[in-house]
Amino acid sequence: MPIRPATLDDVRAIAELQVVSWRAAYRDILPEQILAALSVDDRAANWRQLLIDGTAEVRIAEENGSLLGIGSFGHSRDDDVPRHTAEVYALYLDPSVWRRGIGRQLWQSAAGELAGRRFERLIVWVFEANAAARRFYEAMGCIQDTGASKLFERDGCRLVEVRYVRALNSAA
Repeated sequence: MPIRPATLDDVRAIAELQVVSWRAAYRDILPEQILAALSVDDRAANWRQLLIDGTAEVRIAEENGSLLGIGSFGHSRDDDVPRHTAEVYALYLDPSVWRRGIGRQLWQSAAGELAGRRFERLIVWVFEANAAARRFYEAMGCIQDTGASKLFERDGCRLVEVRYVRALNSAA
């Protein structure tokens, strides 16, 4: 499946995919009122600004003109990691294509690109309660970074996020 850089023309579709993905992936993790309040317009504004600023790389996987998945990545935002550490900020798929290997392709594309830029490690944050995502990242060669956690708080909901890490090399 071809993976390409996102453009400003993709922003609306990216935002729609993110909202659909969050509502499916987090339906048993986040309260319904948080999921119901997700705004495609707000997400589109955020993605548009991210692409304009260039603060993250954004890749998309599409088939026959339909957006199936997105991944964004760049330098780690964490202060407590070595200098040559990258981060996958987001990896979202249309729920209709879960378990078809598209997430793996997006992950491998990001990891390969980051390894080529001489990053040595890659991290990703995931809700501790998101067992499916944790299994996915473990299958991608990540291990939980023991002791590295943070609190996600929104509208009275408090969830723990845990950090996963893996080494990068030329065969990422």
